Amino acid sequence: MTALKITSSLSVAAAFIIIYSLINEMQDGASFSEIAFLPFLILIAVLANAVMAVLFLAGKIKLIKEFLIIQIFILMLTGFIIFQILFNSTISD
Repeated sequence: MTALKITSSLSVAAAFIIIYSLINEMQDGASFSEIAFLPFLILIAVLANAVMAVLFLAGKIKLIKEFLIIQIFILMLTGFIIFQILFNSTISD
């Protein structure tokens, strides 16, 4: 259960970072139509994972071990995306 709480908290934090970078991108003049399909799909998966994590942390739903495996996979993907945004992106400050 502790591992689920840790990964859920990390999922919420990672989703906030990705949403923050998306908002910054939108403020710089980009539009939703310029977002490619795959990054948009990944954003939807990260947001869905964050919503499930918040519901789990609030005690509204009980989760199973399979969710932990999916959550870890999404966290690895999200960590790679955050690394790309922060260190390899042409739009980062």
